[in-house]
Amino acid sequence: MAHSRPSSTSHDLDLVNEDDEALDVLDLPQLYTKPPADVLLATLDDLTSQPRSWEATPRPGTPRGLDGVSTPMQRTRKVKSEGVPHYLTKIIASSLAWIEDDVEKEAIWEAASQRLSERSGRMAMGDISRTFTIPFQPPDLSAQEPAKSDEDEVLEIILHEPAMTSDSMGLKTWASSYLLAKRLTHLRDALPRLPPDAQILELGAGTGLVGLAAAVLFKRTVVLTDLQEIVPNLERNVRDNAALLVRYDARAETAVLDWSDPGAFLLPSRSGEQQQCLSRTFRLILATDCVYSPAHPALLEQAIGYHLCRSNDARVVVEMPVRKADAAERAEFRKRMLGLGLILLSEGEEVGYDDWGASGASQTAIIGGEDVCEIRRKPPAIQANGTSGPLSPDGVNFSDPDQASAFLSALLHDDELKVIGNAYARYFWYGIAVVVAIAAIFHWARILTLQMRLRAAARREEAPARPKGIMAKFFATVTAIAREVTYFDITPYRLPSKLRWFRIPPAGTMALLLSYLTFVLALEFTNNSVPGAQFWQARGVRAGWLAVAQMPLIILLVGRNNLFTLTTGVSYERLNVLHRWSARIMLLLVVFHFSFQSKAWTTYGLMKLEWSTDTCPPTGIAAFAFLLWMNLSTLAPFRFWSYEFFVWQHLITFFGFIVAVMFHLPSTALWSRIYIYIPIALYIVDRLLRWAWLAFSNKRRCRATMTKLNGDATKIVLRDTALKRWRPGSWVHLSLPGLGGFGWAQTHPATILSTPTSHGGDLVFILKGHKGFTKRIMESANDSTEALLPPTDPERAQTRAQTKVYRAVLNGPYGGHHQDFAAFDSVCLIAGSTGITFTLAVLQDLAERAANGGRKLPLRRVRFVWCVKEHDRAKWISNELTAAVAKLEQADIDVAIMIRATCDESLTEQNAEPMVCGCACDKSQGPCCCAAPPDEEDGDEKAGTEKPVSSSAEARSTAVVVAEKDPSLAASTRPILSSQNEVRLKRSWLPCADFCSGRPMLREILIELLEDADGESAVGVCGPVSMGAEVRRHVVRLSDERAIHKGTGAQGCYLHVESFS
Repeated sequence: MAHSRPSSTSHDLDLVNEDDEALDVLDLPQLYTKPPADVLLATLDDLTSQPRSWEATPRPGTPRGLDGVSTPMQRTRKVKSEGVPHYLTKIIASSLAWIEDDVEKEAIWEAASQRLSERSGRMAMGDISRTFTIPFQPPDLSAQEPAKSDEDEVLEIILHEPAMTSDSMGLKTWASSYLLAKRLTHLRDALPRLPPDAQILELGAGTGLVGLAAAVLFKRTVVLTDLQEIVPNLERNVRDNAALLVRYDARAETAVLDWSDPGAFLLPSRSGEQQQCLSRTFRLILATDCVYSPAHPALLEQAIGYHLCRSNDARVVVEMPVRKADAAERAEFRKRMLGLGLILLSEGEEVGYDDWGASGASQTAIIGGEDVCEIRRKPPAIQANGTSGPLSPDGVNFSDPDQASAFLSALLHDDELKVIGNAYARYFWYGIAVVVAIAAIFHWARILTLQMRLRAAARREEAPARPKGIMAKFFATVTAIAREVTYFDITPYRLPSKLRWFRIPPAGTMALLLSYLTFVLALEFTNNSVPGAQFWQARGVRAGWLAVAQMPLIILLVGRNNLFTLTTGVSYERLNVLHRWSARIMLLLVVFHFSFQSKAWTTYGLMKLEWSTDTCPPTGIAAFAFLLWMNLSTLAPFRFWSYEFFVWQHLITFFGFIVAVMFHLPSTALWSRIYIYIPIALYIVDRLLRWAWLAFSNKRRCRATMTKLNGDATKIVLRDTALKRWRPGSWVHLSLPGLGGFGWAQTHPATILSTPTSHGGDLVFILKGHKGFTKRIMESANDSTEALLPPTDPERAQTRAQTKVYRAVLNGPYGGHHQDFAAFDSVCLIAGSTGITFTLAVLQDLAERAANGGRKLPLRRVRFVWCVKEHDRAKWISNELTAAVAKLEQADIDVAIMIRATCDESLTEQNAEPMVCGCACDKSQGPCCCAAPPDEEDGDEKAGTEKPVSSSAEARSTAVVVAEKDPSLAASTRPILSSQNEVRLKRSWLPCADFCSGRPMLREILIELLEDADGESAVGVCGPVSMGAEVRRHVVRLSDERAIHKGTGAQGCYLHVESFS
């Protein structure tokens, strides 16, 4: 039974508590006291829990009831919420026997039920009406205090909301509508001014809050549309706010619009029939919370595409809640809007609140954020004179500052160009991902192949290193062809000492770099011919996007812990050449970016105007200066001059470049900064991983002993380290803080000579003294002429007691990413000078694994060649070589050791006739030094990268005169690793090795290795650049001559050249 609100209130009945303290539910009239009906009704009226209108509250003195009618301001009692539901249910369950009037009983039960439903959520409530307060003027953010309210500062819009069910969600006023309605005061001034006769369309109007507010604020006719079942309530709300519309001379119409059939756009007539809408297109379309179903993006696209005016002033404003469940739909909507030829002008987020919490109106549920988008139709490059078409200077008076400025603004208008540039930046990364994926597939396929060989050898299969099966042979043939193409090196044999830094990358690296450059240039110039005056602007914008897209790649290529190494197995120091060239390609793109845009400005005499009115040119020049210097300073002469200085200035310049780029990137394309945020994050992650590994590697206090060796070399032994496992050929960054100078801040890359199971777990290094750090190491070392390890423990203890100990700090190990040499049939290890640290580590690893009787290796033969100035330097590693040869021979592996001396007095007889030793030197004046000694390099490259100048492969040593004064020399005629007519010598302290004079005959060594191979062979080289280049050329030529894996039966050859690029 319906019941009107009684006239008596708690104030009338003198029930109001004079203080502000909230009453407890026990202070309310209790049923056992049998309170009168008017007291109960007044109490229930005080318990009314009206729904919030989010941040809106009526002005003081005009509270609104559920029916929307203003009532005089009365003081009501405040009641604590605890226990109120129980109090209400007791009233509903009571018979109210002491009240005689049945009408009053029904009124009490109905009021109590209403109060209970208000506390049970929106779905439990019936029809409600409430008032929303919308600001009429934008707030003054600079004001110290909020302005006082008056009649014209807010709009009060009354909205009726029917009882809510699961299929009537459009009948509720959602937070998106309220937030956009408040934002209209800003949009009114920001959007293009609408003509007086223009109309505004609201899609999915719901209860009509946005449309009614827009009608008043824009003073234009607004058509509020929704589905058939929602429009009747929409019409009611328009009628309820008729007085407001009349007051502000505004007009609002309602219409039925089904997005699936946007052409059927109907307005109700005065007679109740429907008539066709007078306007089909609109300059402004508003929509809120319109994408929450997979079907909505396509439907909304139809409606907007059909009804948006074909004008460059047309706008679409959309506000959508950022619900995780609707993320895909929102992305699809954006994509479809761009497909309509629209441009996203601006977007932002604001926090709003929905007013129906799980516990009723007193609590709120936070909506994550409101996504506000302003979209306009893409301009067809509007001409300066206002006509449509490509941008043209025709009719523009560039001497007029206003016209010149307007034309410059049109020239710089890059809304569409930004979208296209960003797309091509993504295409660049798609290409990078494809290349890395292909490299990763081949890398892991190769690892699987080597593992299968090791397992086959363990099963005692015949020729485990020979490919078997169609797929294995096909893969071997493809690999052999790729090696012939990529291994070739054209670095000159002989270079002046001042040009020792000069080197040419191998053919494989050059092919990769050329492909990289071609790919980038194709992205820059493909489909990039915009007609009109924006021709050069378009090319400059795309070049800028491609340039900034290089940043993540540059950082990935230089990080010691990077994804490329993890997926492709290429160690970071070998990626360094790609790091430098990617930065140079970035520099080229930056030159394109500035040159093309400058061409566009100078063509129309706008260069001075652009520089005086835009911050992009000066900030861009600052970034360009940093980038140019970084590229110039990475050139080899500068790096070789002082590597430590190069590193420090490079890091400082990099940080300056990042700051300059962040200032340069325009605020209208903030998403371009993701290409800066990503490399910053990558750099931080890499540094954190390096610091973490540094802390682990030095959790124990490492003790370093340094022993001076003949030949200006230093042996460094590190004991008590936390490192227990590393790959053969790995290297570390070594620092000796107690060495003096800048030892605490200097690190030097050094290859680990020892293996985890040799030398008692110590880390052993040999460094050649050049200058700087390595020179100080040599000067601080203890004197010794002994081998690395004394033969007995007492001697070792005595040696340790006599040596000085330094504190050492390690960072690593790194490297060691070469293929497993134990999985090949034949192996040749070639070293020059201190490059022996790499090859000896590999040899010791092979020997130790071969000595392990548990598993047989595919390895059958090992050839070991070391080229040094003097034979006596073999004492550095005599014990290691002797032990390794013994283990290999015990495992029935054919092993041969050759040590070549290029400048040894013991092999040249004084006052003898000139002998043929690869040259016609006069031996009476001293030893033959037909291979010039290496120039002293700085100590900033990894051990094993010394660069002595070598002669051509055809140089031969055909005879050697043995000095009679050295009884330890004995002639040998073993033909392995030397020519038949060459005298080979033996040393008593290293009987397992042959000693010869002159450069090694690399071609003959490789021919002997490959012709007798019964499976794939492997060659490892570490030494001067010229030595690596010569081995590369011989391997390529022999592979081609022997037609490896091309039907001749010749087996493949893997080559690894250890160097720091």
